Amino acid sequence: MAIELNHTIVPAHDPQASAQFLADILGLTVDPPVAHFTPVTPANGVSLDFDHYDHVDEHHYAFQLGEEEFEAAFARIRDNGLSYYADPGCRQPGQVYAGKNGRRGTYFRDPNGHLMEILTPVEGDPRAVATAYFAAWKAHDPVALRALLADDATFSGPLGTAGNADEMAESIQGLFAITTDVVIAQMAVQDGDVLTWFDLHTTVAAPTAVVNWSQVREGKILSVRATFDPRPIIAGS
Repeated sequence: MAIELNHTIVPAHDPQASAQFLADILGLTVDPPVAHFTPVTPANGVSLDFDHYDHVDEHHYAFQLGEEEFEAAFARIRDNGLSYYADPGCRQPGQVYAGKNGRRGTYFRDPNGHLMEILTPVEGDPRAVATAYFAAWKAHDPVALRALLADDATFSGPLGTAGNADEMAESIQGLFAITTDVVIAQMAVQDGDVLTWFDLHTTVAAPTAVVNWSQVREGKILSVRATFDPRPIIAGS
């Protein structure tokens, strides 16, 4: 079994208020209490368990967000009148840093003085590429979708196969007419392999549970393998 971080404790004077502060900024929800902990759990499943401490030493917590989620969180930081900085030393106020790798980010303090950071993925990051793929599908944007595919990208699934990027893009475009939403439940990433569990909402069937295995190399999707029960979609088409 691969070793993964499961949770971390966040010292706080008021665990509930501190958890709610972070959840509100990131657009998450506060989980039900676990013993004396108040958890907030991002998409990767590693929970931040807020716990009461009379004395709180400042720590640093960084959260990677997609571009859309970053802009939403950054807007909440500004709307709440929070000070933000382009550096961890907090010497560059009112700024967002931008790296040569395409990553952007900013720092801000929570009510306990912890240094929080929100940042976007580096260009070509497998999770970001896969997320953009589903966003393009959801938005019915064939140009954006095709731009994410390597020219020799392949696809295999219950409704057919594709031997190159153009065939693959055309196949997915064929689903645009019936797709009303793509709701991602979970995404797991290891190196360039991205496994995504999502519900495909269509006009012809109840939401269909899909497992999608994407291989991302050098910022492009090289292959996609999908598995789901196609019978309700076929019957309703």
